[in-house]
Amino acid sequence: MKAIIPAAGYGTRFLPATKAVPKEMLPIGNKPALQWLVEEALSAGADEVIIVTSPGKNSIRKYFTPDPTLTQLVRAKPAIRDELEKLDALSAK
Repeated sequence: MKAIIPAAGYGTRFLPATKAVPKEMLPIGNKPALQWLVEEALSAGADEVIIVTSPGKNSIRKYFTPDPTLTQLVRAKPAIRDELEKLDALSAK
């Protein structure tokens, strides 16, 4: 099953916060809103998540792309490592 998440638009109703950060990446608790949606889609049985964005929202792609350098830096810190591995697992699906 595929999940499609619409994440386009400028987020004008959230200005000025969305001038620097896409609305989908605004935090809810300790995670960006979009991560909550992706996790929920996967827990509901989706095996593929498609995020439809507009041009200029590179931070969304960057957030879900594993960063080998960062992974190497946090290997010695279990709490951070676990959270990063969880995020990397999301991007692998």
